[in-house]
Amino acid sequence: MNRKVSHTLELLNPAVCLVSDKAIFVFDGLLCQQAIHWMFSKRYSNVSKKEWVVMSPTMFCKAYLAPEDLPYQPIHDFVKGKADFAKMLENKSWQQIYKTLQWWGKAYYKYCYIAEEATLIASLISEVWENLKSHKHEMTDDVLLSLSIYAEDYPVFNLDEI
Repeated sequence: MNRKVSHTLELLNPAVCLVSDKAIFVFDGLLCQQAIHWMFSKRYSNVSKKEWVVMSPTMFCKAYLAPEDLPYQPIHDFVKGKADFAKMLENKSWQQIYKTLQWWGKAYYKYCYIAEEATLIASLISEVWENLKSHKHEMTDDVLLSLSIYAEDYPVFNLDEI
């Protein structure tokens, strides 16, 4: 991999053509997990000083194509996400809301290199958070504590206290 990184840098001349400050390897979607595992196990042999990143062709296009080249198509179904949260809120399924917020928080960090996706996820979480604040009086102290911890765990969302 180190030879591949240095060879690619020689070919692309980063002063002229810099796509990313990371070494990006594009693999067929079926091989991505194997490549990630292999790179993780070899990370200490990385002498190129560039972070190794594995992407599928689809993920590469979403992350690095100019917005005018291709209109952004979200990875996640945000309409369904909002509807799911609304249903959970209606049913007062606080634990399920908490678990789903955790899932979206992890999804944010997984896709944070895709600005549009990260923005949509942050927007969804902020909207849900505002809705939760209006139901504060219906929650137990344990639920309120869990949500406060969530806000601390994900400072990137700038969530107000419930």
